[in-house]
Amino acid sequence: MEKAIIRQRIAVLRDNWPEKERIKMNKLIEKNVYGLKEFEKAKAVMLFVPFRSEVDTLPIIKTALKLKKRVILPRVEKTLAEKKLLAIEINDVKKDLKTGAYGILEPFKKAKEVTPEEIELVFVPGIAFDKKGSRIGYGGGYYDRFLKNIPLSKRIGIAYSFQLAGNIPSTKHDLKVAKVLTEKGVKLC
Repeated sequence: MEKAIIRQRIAVLRDNWPEKERIKMNKLIEKNVYGLKEFEKAKAVMLFVPFRSEVDTLPIIKTALKLKKRVILPRVEKTLAEKKLLAIEINDVKKDLKTGAYGILEPFKKAKEVTPEEIELVFVPGIAFDKKGSRIGYGGGYYDRFLKNIPLSKRIGIAYSFQLAGNIPSTKHDLKVAKVLTEKGVKLC
């Protein structure tokens, strides 16, 4: 119940945050990503395409492609048996993405799937994060199931500073991030 309340409050706050301010914060977040030694060193980076009022990662995706990094994006795959997140490599934002599950841009089905072992850094979205690295997503568990195959040291949350919560209740199924990157810098968890 507490998670649902935090999710709702921060999602509403984020959705109602002035767009002009979010644009400024996005530019600072972008600068902070480029300043990360993990980003600089990584040859294969997993990002996400923004949904609703999430941090705008599209400029970061485009820059990573220009830097000749392998750019990996999530694609949701739902069957009767399971719901999972696939890691798919893209080469071009305009040509390789289409509207997928939940109305989010994601890679085409024909694109190349990447194994977790190939990924050197994952930027993880979330509605809220805390100082211990706990996160609240949208409640589907897609990232938690996916991240179990990615070492903690390779997981970095990315959000606006107002999305940092005091303490997020978590269970053993809720996977953490090692750091959270905001417009104010990087916080170790």
